[in-house]
Amino acid sequence: MTIVWKASYEIDNGIVDADHKAIIAGINEIRGLLDQEITSAKLIETIRELRALALAHFGREEQLQELLFFANQETHHLEHVQLIAELDQVIDGLSTIADTLPSAARFRLKGFFHRWILGHILTSDLEMQPYLSGAKSPTEGSEV
Repeated sequence: MTIVWKASYEIDNGIVDADHKAIIAGINEIRGLLDQEITSAKLIETIRELRALALAHFGREEQLQELLFFANQETHHLEHVQLIAELDQVIDGLSTIADTLPSAARFRLKGFFHRWILGHILTSDLEMQPYLSGAKSPTEGSEV
């Protein structure tokens, strides 16, 4: 099942959302590959592209959080580190498979990637909305 962008995922109608849409497109590409009889090498290549995209996005998002005095910046950063570590574990695991991926592995990976991005966007990233919409001033929540 393809992940479709929804208005409820919107964070800033700008760079964060553009990045999220690109990451979702990357995940949809991976999920499409998982519907085929593919080798782990092709999948690893595509996951590495997603990893590079995610790293760039996480960097931009964390810079924005710093500018906004986002209250949960440290926790959010740690989640980013964990998300990249999870991708690295998937890549490492796939590196041990020489042939076509078994259907059970493809099924598990589809669920992983679905949860991987939507879980983060729909929980942690949505916390940034008030900071970006102007509903919360940069000094609220910080000690002066």
